[in-house]
Amino acid sequence: MRCQTQVWEDYRAGNPDGLGYSQFCKRYTLWRNETGKDVIMVQTHEPGKELFVDWMGDTLSCVVDPETGEMFTAHFFVATLGDSGYPYVEAFADEKLENWLSAHVHTLEWLQGVPRVIVPDNCKTAVSKPGYYDPQLNPAYWDLARHYEVAVIPARIRSPRDYAEDFVIPKK
Repeated sequence: MRCQTQVWEDYRAGNPDGLGYSQFCKRYTLWRNETGKDVIMVQTHEPGKELFVDWMGDTLSCVVDPETGEMFTAHFFVATLGDSGYPYVEAFADEKLENWLSAHVHTLEWLQGVPRVIVPDNCKTAVSKPGYYDPQLNPAYWDLARHYEVAVIPARIRSPRDYAEDFVIPKK
């Protein structure tokens, strides 16, 4: 794997006579393999600017129909402002478009405001045509964004670090 160039540059700024790039990368790789840890870029977010949203990957059989006693699986929508450690979470029966849009409306009502940017993952309810640089939003999602006058900028494909730190679970 490639060494983190930014980490080396930061190291060299504080240690001008320190290890060269290749030696630093070799030791970094050994450290990473021994500890199972990795260095991630810390992102600074302007309060209230970005709202990060996604369906949580895990589901939970936790909803009981009071009439029949039948157990249903809940799918969780999660949203958090970029500078906040407090998520908004709502359970739904499925991850369909109507629930995606409803979750956004409920989130904005709960926040009592609208951020400048919403950053979803490239899930099918948000993006109709994924693309690394120019994904196409689902038309209904685009209408919601226009209604609230908010920009929607999906995270890049295979770039989970585009999300707020609140969404990233570091390796142990």
